[in-house]
Amino acid sequence: MEGAPGNAVTGEEEIFTATGCGLWVQVPPLAPGVHSLVIRERSGDFSIGVDYALTVAAS
Repeated sequence: MEGAPGNAVTGEEEIFTATGCGLWVQVPPLAPGVHSLVIRERSGDFSIGVDYALTVAAS
């Protein structure tokens, strides 16, 4: 990567190596009970599939 002037990552205008990885999703509040969360995404030749079994307890 090459830092832009005033960048917030390194504060420098230099070339540096970086690694980024993540999966972000926002789930609205769920009612108590059992839920399935299924995430499928594709970008070019990259794809990901994630399945979660969630149990939400009553508060």
